[in-house]
Amino acid sequence: GSRIANDPFRGTSEAIVANSFGVQTEIGITPSLFLSGWVGFTQAFATDLANEPQANSFTWAATLAAPDLGGDGNLLGLAIGQPPKVTQNDFTRRGRACVDPDTALHLEAFYRWQVVDNLTLTAGMFVILRPEHDSNNSPIYIGTFRSTFSF
Repeated sequence: GSRIANDPFRGTSEAIVANSFGVQTEIGITPSLFLSGWVGFTQAFATDLANEPQANSFTWAATLAAPDLGGDGNLLGLAIGQPPKVTQNDFTRRGRACVDPDTALHLEAFYRWQVVDNLTLTAGMFVILRPEHDSNNSPIYIGTFRSTFSF
């Protein structure tokens, strides 16, 4: 998530209590195509600050997975989601509520290839639009490549 989501009271509180709630689900559309997703909501309270300010954050994601696409053990995965974002905050700094101004999106695609029984190769791409939930920030592009040996 954003810096604000990681510390909604901007370093002024040492006694934060949080209630976190989440729901996740998965459904098999076909035997070789699965849709899943989750949502998360957190209420954080700064119990050591005056009036015990509350901050709420929200996150979500949806994924599509195609196991065994192109061969046994292979996997195609696609994901879209919103990193944790502060949507409401009673805490203010310089007269402004500490909330995230825009909405970031995390986009991801990867393909895992089962080369042999003990070796997989995975190539992927991540794109984060409006990093830090700020439309003034340029997108971030990340390419990945991973080899996994299992024994």
